[in-house]
Amino acid sequence: MNYTFKWDGQPFGKEDIVIGIIFREPWQRPTLHLELMIKGAHVRVTRTLPADNPDNAGVTYFVEPVNGNWPYKMTD
Repeated sequence: MNYTFKWDGQPFGKEDIVIGIIFREPWQRPTLHLELMIKGAHVRVTRTLPADNPDNAGVTYFVEPVNGNWPYKMTD
């Protein structure tokens, strides 16, 4: 399946920016709140589209950078 990754602009009122598209087997699909490395950036999956994260369809994953100051993260 093809999985699209985008920077999540929703919390900041900005547009979502496409990071990239990867092909992986259904058992390798990311899950909500999973932390992973994308292009050298430590990110967390914040939401998926469709929301139920099906294993038989292309899914868009929205990610945000992991902030070491959690829960005192800076908002824009």
